[in-house]
Amino acid sequence: MTEFNLPIGTELFIEHLDSEGQEYSCVVLIGFLHAQSLIVTLPKRQDHVVQIDRGDELIVRFSKADSMYAFSTKIMEISQAPYPHIHLTYPENIQAKLLRRGNRIDVAKHALQLKIRNSDFDGAVTIADISEHGAKLISDNNLGQLEEKLTIELDLPQYPEKVELNCKICHTQSYIDEDSNKQTYCHGIEFFELNTMALSFINSFIHENIERVKE
Repeated sequence: MTEFNLPIGTELFIEHLDSEGQEYSCVVLIGFLHAQSLIVTLPKRQDHVVQIDRGDELIVRFSKADSMYAFSTKIMEISQAPYPHIHLTYPENIQAKLLRRGNRIDVAKHALQLKIRNSDFDGAVTIADISEHGAKLISDNNLGQLEEKLTIELDLPQYPEKVELNCKICHTQSYIDEDSNKQTYCHGIEFFELNTMALSFINSFIHENIERVKE
């Protein structure tokens, strides 16, 4: 992708580089002038407007087709008239990352508790490994039938809203856990229709765990 050609109304995922920790927010593209600037709404996190200043450096991410895109930008201007909006510097270089069926990371030693929501189950499970296309979930209960759709919810303070991972069950296997001596279910799931925030979470989570393993 060599030039910016997103439709008006596209939601963009923002990483704030000037914050002390990793902080994210969401904005909506409301206009742009080629080679001049992008016009977006004020960034929000958990339904609250994020404090920003002129000159703040940001990384903007969005997904399109089978790729994730990112570019660096700065806040040029913050305006309240005729409605609240900000001008961002026009991207000089947009980097693309093809979402492949790779980069699967084993996270059993750094288990993440997830909340699963579907018609019959509302509880927590453990994720054993994850990639950009799917994951392995460990649970004391059977989460559903093959091809059944689930929603994984993560309420993380650094993200602008709950991260939701839409997925479906591809296979299920039950076994007796050696430690607890209880029946345990292992589910292979495939992600689908992930938004930019969900894809960004998965990529960040994989990267963090890879770096942790290296330490």
